[in-house]
Amino acid sequence: MREINYREWKKEKGRLLVISTKANENRLPGNRPRDPEKKRLISELDKARFDRYIASGKLQIINLRHWKWRIDFRQISAGSHDI
Repeated sequence: MREINYREWKKEKGRLLVISTKANENRLPGNRPRDPEKKRLISELDKARFDRYIASGKLQIINLRHWKWRIDFRQISAGSHDI
C-alpha cells in the first residue's frame, strides 16, 4: 500500500486551491463568461417572446409583481414548443 504524508498532501491541496481561485476571481465553477453579442441576442429574443405573450393574452400583468400565465395544455400535447 502506498504511503501518503497527510500534512504534505493538505499543504499541496491548499496551494492548488489558492491558484485556482485566483485564476477565476469572480466566477463560480462551471460558469463561463457569455459572449456579449450572444448575451444581447438572448435578451432581445426573450423580450420579443415576453411581448408576444402579452399581446396574445397568454401572460397578463395583474400588478407590479403578480402575473397570470394562461397555458393551453392541448397545444402542449399537440407538440408545440412555444409554451
